[in-house]
Amino acid sequence: MVPIELTEEMAEMMREVVVSHLSELRMEIAYTNRKEFREYLKGRAALLEEFLVRLDKKLAAGGLEAWEERAYPVERKEPQEATGAGVIW
Repeated sequence: MVPIELTEEMAEMMREVVVSHLSELRMEIAYTNRKEFREYLKGRAALLEEFLVRLDKKLAAGGLEAWEERAYPVERKEPQEATGAGVIW
C-alpha cells in the first residue's frame, strides 16, 4: 500500500479526473475488437472503480451533507425583504 495525504480540494479534483477517465475507458472497452486488450482495459476499469469507492468513503467521512456540498456546490443567496408579501431569494 502507498499512503498519500490529499487536501479535500485535491481529493475532489482527483475524483473528477478518475470519473472522467473511467467514462472514457468504458467507451474504449465498448469499441475494442481485440479480446485480450478489452480484458486488460476491464481490469484497469475495475481498479479505478475500487479507487473511486475508497475515495468516496474518505470524502464522505466528513458527513454526507458536507460531502454533497463539496461535490455539488450550490450558490447560496441571502433572502431579501420584499416590499410586498413574502421573501425574495
